[in-house]
Amino acid sequence: MYVWKLDEDRIEFDRVLPVMLQTDPDGCYVIQRDDGTLLLRSGGAADETIGDRLLLCGVEFDLDEFDPMRELTTA
Repeated sequence: MYVWKLDEDRIEFDRVLPVMLQTDPDGCYVIQRDDGTLLLRSGGAADETIGDRLLLCGVEFDLDEFDPMRELTTA
């Protein structure tokens, strides 16, 4: 599993360790399951499958941005 967290100040997702899902459960995350499926988790809401695009607060994110080979942010 791979996880990206939304940095609300920069309006960008950063790859983080999966433990962030427990340490900051109120965050907004994109999760890539082992089968490659992308899910959106925002706060305490149920995970939603991401289709061919991701639109949050009027900002469209490129799904190529959620590449597991992208650098991992430790914070």
